[in-house]
Order: sequence, then structure tokens, then C-alpha cells
Amino acid sequence: MRERYIGPDIYRIFCCLGVLIFHVFYELLPAGGVPAKVMYYGASFCVPGFFVLGGYLLSKRKELTVEYLEKKILSLALKLFGWVAFWCLVYFAMTGELPNIVEQYFLGISSNGILPVSWFLFAYIVLLILSYPLYFGLKHKYLKYVVYGVEVILLVILASGIDKAWTKNRPQVLAIHMYLAYFLAGMIISKLEEIIPQRYKKIIFAMAVTSWVLSSGIYWYSEKIMPSLPAYHYGTSYYSIWLISFFVMVLYSSRLNFSDRVKNILKRIASNTFTIYLGHLPIIMFFRYIIPLDYLWIALAYVVVLFVVLNVFAEISRKLPIVRKIA
Repeated sequence: MRERYIGPDIYRIFCCLGVLIFHVFYELLPAGGVPAKVMYYGASFCVPGFFVLGGYLLSKRKELTVEYLEKKILSLALKLFGWVAFWCLVYFAMTGELPNIVEQYFLGISSNGILPVSWFLFAYIVLLILSYPLYFGLKHKYLKYVVYGVEVILLVILASGIDKAWTKNRPQVLAIHMYLAYFLAGMIISKLEEIIPQRYKKIIFAMAVTSWVLSSGIYWYSEKIMPSLPAYHYGTSYYSIWLISFFVMVLYSSRLNFSDRVKNILKRIASNTFTIYLGHLPIIMFFRYIIPLDYLWIALAYVVVLFVVLNVFAEISRKLPIVRKIA
């Protein structure tokens, strides 16, 4: 996987679509039956998947500086503030009441406020801070084994469920150890690629497919015998295998000879995922009262329309003064 390829962009788009499906089809349960449930749980890789991808891409950098991380963290924080301000202004235009923007900004940490999905960015910022020593640890001849050990410990803690007492019924951002485990998994995958010969890529892909199929079956069976939201399964051994094997599948299966035009389109769509992530939920929350999510086809239409409209909005926003800074 040393050559430049489109895999990470395709995976980012999958994660973005997963977020839309996850939030839209949640509204359809349980009336949507098995098809809605399959879509909902099948999309549950989305947010943890973003963390895996984030770690992978960061580890791909030839060098990592404190200045780069500080710039990236400040950029994310300011973009998020801009989005919170945007939705507060939309709320003001519709109701005549202007929420406290600073208060709404920090409410997002606990998955509340006008933009509850913003907890993800707060968690990601914490991971970026932690990534600096991990990045150099993985580059060191001996310290990399310490980092591998940390990853194993984190995955064992998650698989054993001993952390559930801490995370149960608490804000999602407090499960930072789980997101660190998946973020670090992405970093390690990136480093392992550098030492695995290319001739083994078909074997790795076949192993990833097999692991994904088997873990999908266990995931579904576990949900059947103990119905619960996907968050209950996060961190379990079968979920972690399911998540990581899907990531590897996409990376290896996407090494096709795409034309430059297709690559550019995919990269452009992938660059819009930030806007789609922070723009979709308030729209869903508003329109579900106008067009109720009562049928499968309506839910699918929501996903398609949101994906297209928010992509167009992102492209237009890039050409507008000030607004382009948050797109």
C-alpha cells in the first residue's frame, strides 16, 4: 500500500453516508422491521470508523510537528464554533430567539445543545493532543512495542467490558479510551503497511473479508439475543474486529485503476464530509415533523437528498466570504 490511492477517501465517504443512515434510520425503528434494523446497525461503524481513519491518515504523515497539531486543533475548534453560530442564527431566524452561542458550543461536549454531534470533534481534539507521543513512539525501534502493548491493553479492557461501569449512561465523549483504541489501531495499520510486502495484499484482503463476514454474523446474533443500541456493542471483540476488518477491506479493495476524473470527484466529495457531518442532524430534526420517517423509502430518500444537498452546500460555501472558513 505504498502507492498513492483513493482508499481513505472512499472510506471517509462510507463513514459520512453511515452517519446519515445511522441518524435517519434510528427514527424508523422499530416500525421499519428487519431492513431498517440492518441498515441502522450496518451503519454503526461510522463514528468509530472516523477515528480509525483519523489515526491512519495522521500516521501516514512523513513528519508531525507540534505546530501542525496546534494549527489543526485551532482550525477544528474555530470551524465548530462557526457551525454552532450558524445554527444559532438559523434558530433565531425561525423563532425570534437567539441562543447563547458560547453556551451552545460547550453543551456539544456532552452531546447536547443545538449541535449534539459536535462531541465527536471535542474527542478528536483530545486524540490529536495524545497523537504526538504515539506518532514518535511508533517510529522508534523499541518504543513501538510499548505502543503496541498500550493498544492491546485498551482492546482487552474494551472486550472485557470492565469499562462499562464508567461509560454507561454517561456522555459519549467520556469513552475517550475506546476512541483512542480505534485511533491507535488506524495508526498501527498505517505502520504495518510499510513492512508488509505488496504480494500479500490479496491474502490480507481475503482475511479481512472473512473476518468481517464472521464478525457481522456474531454482531447480528448478539443483537438478536440481547436487543440494545449499537453503543452497547462498541468495544466488544466482535465489534472491534468488524470495524477494523471493514476498514482494511475498503483500503485494499479500492486499489483499482480509477480514472483521474473519478479520483478527483471522490476526493472532492470526501472533502465535503465535515460539512455533511455538522450540517445534517438539525435538518433531520426539523424535517421529520414535516415529512415523518414512517416508511423505508422515505428514509432512503432522506439519506440521498441530505447527501446531495449538503455536498452542493459545501461547494457553494467554499466560494462565500467568511462562510468558506467553516466549510
